[in-house]
Amino acid sequence: MLDQSMLDAEKKVRELGHRVTSARVLTLAKLIKAKKPMTHDELLVDFQTPMDRVTLYRVLDWLVTQGLAHRITAEDRVWRFMAGEAAGQHPHFYCENTGEMLCLSDIKLPDFKLPAKFTVKHVDVVFHGTCEK
Repeated sequence: MLDQSMLDAEKKVRELGHRVTSARVLTLAKLIKAKKPMTHDELLVDFQTPMDRVTLYRVLDWLVTQGLAHRITAEDRVWRFMAGEAAGQHPHFYCENTGEMLCLSDIKLPDFKLPAKFTVKHVDVVFHGTCEK
């Protein structure tokens, strides 16, 4: 039986009117279930069914482009992915001891007034430090 995250993932992909593939649904479902942003390698290890690295990279890029996921990086230059749009911008916390990245979605960033004709695609705010672990 499919769990709720699989059903939600399939519904979200289907609503876009794009091809519903197992790679897209599985990847989005993993991100929906995740409690924290996940790296490409964490996702690859976590899959029950084999998926090659290139397919996963392409699926993650597609999810971000479609607004179904967002990505963030820290000083280690490793992309981490989380389900949901980056619109409603929020900061992240990077633990320098554990390498974990956490969404701080309860903290809203203030609106900034930019010069005329400037367009923001996304904002990356990452707090660096140590977590409770």
